[in-house]
Amino acid sequence: SICMSKQNPSKLYVAVSDSNFSMEGVYVTTNGAGSFSSLGNNGISSNYSNFGWYFGELEVNPADDNEIYIGGIELHKSGDGGNNWNPNMPPWWQYDVHADIHAIAFVSPGVYYLGTDGGVYFTNDDGANYIDADNIPNTQFYRVEYNPHQPAMHYGGAQDNGTTSGNQS
Repeated sequence: SICMSKQNPSKLYVAVSDSNFSMEGVYVTTNGAGSFSSLGNNGISSNYSNFGWYFGELEVNPADDNEIYIGGIELHKSGDGGNNWNPNMPPWWQYDVHADIHAIAFVSPGVYYLGTDGGVYFTNDDGANYIDADNIPNTQFYRVEYNPHQPAMHYGGAQDNGTTSGNQS
């Protein structure tokens, strides 16, 4: 993932996964990619859990380019330009915010949406509380089939959200 500072277009952050798809590290350039400095992966090394190809959304606070967010199994935040990271959501297993963060969209500093495997979440207090936006009529299906003995019955396996069924009407 790559993200540009909103204050300085020459400042870019890049999140890199290694050949095992684990978090290799985050890098920063302040000269428009002329050279990069490693920030390591302090605090986020396990956030990819060998799913680097699947995660890695990186976003910078629009008002402070030293405040960086990275998606993974959980959302992590750095307030010091990527040197140290801390979770910025409840632990995924509590299901207050669904695991697997793929998108971060800022409305304003501290106000943003998260796109996850389980839907969209909103915070207006920089992650102290999240609201589950449940009224979005969409599902990510991996497989859809019908019952050969009851062809009107259809089934769909959803990403991290079980199986749904229904019939033609």
